[in-house]
Amino acid sequence: MTINEYLNLLIKEIRNSGNEGMAIEIIKKAQINITKSKIRKETEDKFWIDLYNKIGIEDQLSTESYGVSALSNIISAVKSEISKKV
Repeated sequence: MTINEYLNLLIKEIRNSGNEGMAIEIIKKAQINITKSKIRKETEDKFWIDLYNKIGIEDQLSTESYGVSALSNIISAVKSEISKKV
């Protein structure tokens, strides 16, 4: 799986998580996987930045899946967690 495929997989998992706690656990699991992969620091930083940016786009595109408030809370929690990574 490429880094971009993993990024897209995470976005789907986050969108389908249903709550902030599950979404944060997905991010924590991703951090473990990224660390194990031993990718370069620059690549890791780009991964987190791309996830941060794309998750906002997904927020706009998927409000029909959740109530706007619930999805907004999930995205805010995820972005907060991601911002700690870079």
